[in-house]
Amino acid sequence: MLAFSRHFGCPFCKGTLAGLRREHPRVHEARATVAAVFMGTPRAVDRWCGERDLPFPCYADPDRSAYRSFGLSNGTAWTWIGPRVVGGGVRLFRRGIAAGLPHPGQDVRQLAGTFVIARGGRVRFVHYARDAADVPDIDAILGALGVG
Repeated sequence: MLAFSRHFGCPFCKGTLAGLRREHPRVHEARATVAAVFMGTPRAVDRWCGERDLPFPCYADPDRSAYRSFGLSNGTAWTWIGPRVVGGGVRLFRRGIAAGLPHPGQDVRQLAGTFVIARGGRVRFVHYARDAADVPDIDAILGALGVG
């Protein structure tokens, strides 16, 4: 599974990664692999992922070439400050997940995406975020990973 995140301050990405961290033992039992991809330098990505104790690899894509290869694009202002996004951000804040600022070189307009790719290259799950708050259901991801 590849989880492409927005910027380091994105609360929705933080929530998704926290869910994947929580479910990682089940993912590992199913012999599945999770990897997170971030726009940012390798050093910044290593530090950010280390601070969150993510049990899966994190990869840096500072020029976002992998993002483009997977068809992930920038959204409009409405995709990161619209009412659905603001409302979702308030709900996450109430759960203790706060928004933050992007690091230098990160683009708040970048939309996220999630892909589950089976051995042999067959794509089992695709989720292109329509806005910052549009994250895939963790149970759908787990199902695509073969986690019961």
